[in-house]
This record gives sequence, C-alpha cells and structure tokens, in this order.
Amino acid sequence: MRSILSLLLIFVLAVSPMHADIMAADESGLGEQFPALQEPVHFSGNPTRDLVFITISYFVGYMPLVLMPPTLNQMPNVSKSLKGFMTGLPPVIAGVLRIITGRHTDQKGGRAAFIVPLGVSFVGLLVLASFNYALGEEGLKELTDEDWAILLIPMGGAVLAGTGLSTYSVAAAMSSYSGSKESAAGRQAISGGLGNLAPGMALLMFSFLLKVLPLHYAYFITAGVELLGTTGAVLGLNPSRYHQLLARGHDAESARQIAETHGQEMFPDLTTPSLLHTFLLRDFDGKGKLILFNLVMDYIAITGTSFALTTFLPLALKTRMGFSPESALLLGGVFSMVTALSRAGSGFLASRFLHGHNKLLSYVSLAGVGIGGLGLFASGTYAPTVFGFAVLVALSQGLGKYAVVGRVKDLLQTRIGVALGFLGCFPSLLSPLLSGAMGSLSHLDQNDGGEEDWGGVSWEYLVLPGTAVLAIVLNLATLPRASR
Repeated sequence: MRSILSLLLIFVLAVSPMHADIMAADESGLGEQFPALQEPVHFSGNPTRDLVFITISYFVGYMPLVLMPPTLNQMPNVSKSLKGFMTGLPPVIAGVLRIITGRHTDQKGGRAAFIVPLGVSFVGLLVLASFNYALGEEGLKELTDEDWAILLIPMGGAVLAGTGLSTYSVAAAMSSYSGSKESAAGRQAISGGLGNLAPGMALLMFSFLLKVLPLHYAYFITAGVELLGTTGAVLGLNPSRYHQLLARGHDAESARQIAETHGQEMFPDLTTPSLLHTFLLRDFDGKGKLILFNLVMDYIAITGTSFALTTFLPLALKTRMGFSPESALLLGGVFSMVTALSRAGSGFLASRFLHGHNKLLSYVSLAGVGIGGLGLFASGTYAPTVFGFAVLVALSQGLGKYAVVGRVKDLLQTRIGVALGFLGCFPSLLSPLLSGAMGSLSHLDQNDGGEEDWGGVSWEYLVLPGTAVLAIVLNLATLPRASR
C-alpha cells in the first residue's frame, strides 16, 4: 500500500506543469536550410517527466499478470489442462500485440499504444471482478470443464486485462527515443526495472488483500490502480520531440534536424509499408534478422523461464518444504521484485562503468541463469541453497533483461519498437511450452498439494540451464556471420 501511495505522489508531482516551452536555437547553422529552426518550437513534456509517466504506465500495465491464478485456485473441479490454457492465453495474445504496439511507437510515437491497452486492461479487470462477485466462492467451486460457456467470461476478462502486457515494447522504445543515445540504456533499465516490480508487488498486495477481503474486492482495487495509470497516461505521456514535430506537419528530415538540436539522437525508420510487412520480418535485412534471432534466443532463456521463480518455486516451497500457501506466494513475489530491482540496478551501474559491454553482460547473465538452475535442481529441500540459487537466478535474469534490451539499442536502433515487439513476443509464445516442459519434469500437484516420489532433486529446473546453454551455443554459431 505504501508503494501505491508513493506512485500517487510521483504522479501528482509530475503532472504539474505539464508542458515545457523550448526555444529552438540556431547554433548549428541549419537555419538557412530549414527556416523552421529559426522559429520558436514548443514541445510537450521533457525527457525526465516522460520517463516518470512511462514507468508508472508500464508498472500498472504489468499488474494484471498475476491476477488469473487466484481465480483459478477457486475452481477445484476445473481440469489442470484447461486452467493452464486460461493462464497461458493472455500472455500469448499480449505477446503478439507487442509487435503491433512496438511498430506504432516507431511510426507514431507510442502515446496511443500505451493508452489503449491500459484502458482495455481496466475493462478486463472489471469483468473479472464482476464475475467473481456474481458467482461467489461457492459458485466458483461448482464450475467444471462442462461449464465452458461460463468459463469464457473470466477467460475473456483475463485476455482483456492482459493487454496491458503489450506496453513492454512501447515503454522501452519511448524511453529510447525521448533522450540521448548515451542515456537510452539506463532509461530503459529504469522504466523496465521499476515497471517489472508490478508482478511482485501485485503478488504481495494480493497475498495481503486476500487475507482480509473477498477476491472480487481485490480485483476492484487493482482496477482502481489501473484506472489511475490510464489517467496518468492520458494526461502525461508525450511522444518524442521528433514524433511531435511529425504530428504537426513537419517532413521527416526537418523534424529530425530540429529534434537533434534539442538533444534527441535516436530516430526510427519510417519506411515500413504495412503491418503485414512487419510481421513477415521484412523490416530487417539478412544481417538484422540474424541479430534479432540471437537476441530473441537470449531473451527466451532469460525471461521465458521467469515462471520458474514465480510459479514452480512457490509450489515447491508449499508441497516439498512445508511453507504455508501465503508464505510461498509471498516469496514468489519477493523473487520477482529482486529480478526487477536487479534490472534497474544493472542499468544504473552498467551505463556508467560498463558502457558498450552489453554482449559480455548477456553471456554473464545466461551463465548465471544456467548455474542457478543447476543449483536449484540439486538443492532438493535444503532451504539455504534453494534461496541462494533462486536469488542468483533472479539477479541474472534482471541483468540479462538490461543487457539484451541494451543490445537492441546498439544493433537495431532504427527499429527499436519492432525489435522489442518480437523480443517480447516469442518468450510469451514459448513460455507455455517451457512451463509445460517444467510441469512434465516436476512431480508437483497443484490441485491437492501432494507430490509423487521425486528422488530428492528438482528435475523441473533443468529447463533453465538447458535453454541458457542453447542460447549461448546459437550465439557463438551465428553471431560471427551477423558481424560481417
């Protein structure tokens, strides 16, 4: 609750004043070529205030990520396969939407690509809250797979609520275009890291709210936070200065020249002819596609297995180590927050001391995920090593998120939105498969809390070193070709 109040304070401080009038100075001798440089230019917002609103909007967009499982846990008679489908569908759809919102950010600046998903997410939360209120706890317990028509309601609500996840590509691209090239990686780390605190904080908030309130009230409270974020996006989000100039009728070249005089250094390529062209990867040449493939593989290994800490580890703590459900959920939220803080901290430190070493940091993070996964595999129920290796995985995932997004900025800087859209899309598409692989290796039973004989090791965590090694091998095999 204190964190929510802090966000409210930041929101109030950032809203006023909403506009900064900036006079275009003709110190570069471009005034004769572009007469518009000799005229006063008024820009909305400034890079610092824009970063505040990007971070807040991204934060609330990610909050609904963890809200479907509490509803499904109230349905003991619904099969695990259907529950898995209902849980995996929203991130998959949001992953595809990330390509669309990323492209819109490149083309138009991203303001609408933030506001629309947040508004739709708010509607989805209201649907989930109303569904839980209408059926009540007893009504949810009576639902079975045969009640598929009724189950379409929470499924639809979850899909709508999950659209907020598509703001991932918008936040990183907007934070890149709105400032200098040197500060872009740090800005991405701040907005992404603090925004990624949302799932962990939502888990913590839900674990508290569910102790004192019915489930539907928890959804209504979360919907209120989502509405606050949507309002902030409407009032405070501004596209880059380049995109503002384009919207006022400037041609691309003069808009670029004016924006450069005010500190903007990264500019998108506006030549994409259609959305279909983007989905077919025709925005990138052969070298660009190879680079994108490597970055996507890294991101899958780093973030596609994040559910290992937020889903499987809490379940193992409950069934294998005797933790209460509330404590297990709380620890899952803590590890998620460690990852988010690691991303923000890594960006802050690396942008100052390891600038230009994102490739090395990416390899270090993959090694950390792999070693941590092997440690979790071998630890069994020995709590000190379980927690130690879980922290290593969380820190490595945060570092990896910073490093991979930084490499997008370094290598694909004219297509940041689209590249980040694909970067976020494929982990969302493959996460259900990786989760299924972990589930098949695991002997944990989420329905009754029981477990079968598991041999003293946690087999499911082998997925982490497996994906990390695959990403490293593919990088070593293909990156030399991409650097030619």
